[in-house]
Amino acid sequence: MFISDRPENEAEHSWHLAMMTIVLAEHSDKPIDVLKVVKMVLIYDIVEIDTGDTFIYDSTKNHTNSEEELLAAKRIFWLLPTAQAEDCIAVCD
Repeated sequence: MFISDRPENEAEHSWHLAMMTIVLAEHSDKPIDVLKVVKMVLIYDIVEIDTGDTFIYDSTKNHTNSEEELLAAKRIFWLLPTAQAEDCIAVCD
């Protein structure tokens, strides 16, 4: 197994999550909507690229940046046609 001292970037993180969803979905004891989950992780990650990622154990920010992330999602996704923008923002809301 190859281990790197370099942390993964957001693109690698998104790719890993999407691949895990595709590969592991068949092993779930409940049905998984793979397209919906892949869409969720990709939408979530593009918002984090804009706002910055909050480390899960960050005791300073305490994951209170959801309003900031929603504003970023609206700013990013309203560049799309209305129906697509609303669909993407609904995933974040």
